[in-house]
Amino acid sequence: MRLRLLLSSLVVLSLLATTATAACYSDGVEVPCGEIMLTVIALFTVVYAVLGIGMFFVVAFVVLGTAFWVWMLIDCVTRKHKDKVVWLILIIFLQFLGALLYYLIVKRAAKKPRSRAR
Repeated sequence: MRLRLLLSSLVVLSLLATTATAACYSDGVEVPCGEIMLTVIALFTVVYAVLGIGMFFVVAFVVLGTAFWVWMLIDCVTRKHKDKVVWLILIIFLQFLGALLYYLIVKRAAKKPRSRAR
């Protein structure tokens, strides 16, 4: 993370140094280079903000998914049912998908009250 910040800072500084001595043209007309640099810096800022927000959601999904996986793994180990070994293998090898299947098929089914036949 620090290396990326350092590299992006060096890019921005080199662009600023280049524009101090350069003549900037837009559609054949000379324009102040500072305006172009402000646009470039604003673009870098927006890109980093979007990437930062995206990474937040990725990390949150990974952490919550791992916690859910561990919860279902513990539930499978402690619950008494006949297919325990099969479910353990599925949860371990399919990871989040296996934990989700276990939750939907076993854990939710155990919560539902069974209707009594009269």
